[in-house]
Amino acid sequence: QACYWQDAWGYARANHLLGRFLLDWADWERGRRGSGGDWLARLEARARVELDLGGLTVQRLARMAGLSRQHLYRCCLRRRGRTPAEFLAQLRLSRAQALLRDTELPVWRVARRCGYRHLSTFSARFAVWTGLSPLAWRRAERT
Repeated sequence: QACYWQDAWGYARANHLLGRFLLDWADWERGRRGSGGDWLARLEARARVELDLGGLTVQRLARMAGLSRQHLYRCCLRRRGRTPAEFLAQLRLSRAQALLRDTELPVWRVARRCGYRHLSTFSARFAVWTGLSPLAWRRAERT
């Protein structure tokens, strides 16, 4: 008679259950230690500050939270309904809108300040987000 652990499906299932238990335990432990209500909200607030320093990635977010990328992904999806990458994209583009609206910085510099290395990538993502190029959005916002 085969042992439960010798079965590949059984091992995967046990691993999944252990992962779920650890997720729930970590959430409970954070709350028990008095870390305050929503640690994810504090991480998001810190990410807004860190964005100006540059180099903000999902991996860096995970390190700031003390979690693996996969764990952070699951927590964000479960609690916020979006992935960390989606959060970062929204954060960068919101910051870009603020810089375009409130400063005279050239578009390439706005792109750099928001974490984009290439102006073309920034412009394409901004156009998907707003329906306008960054320069056209700036002109429309100021009229």
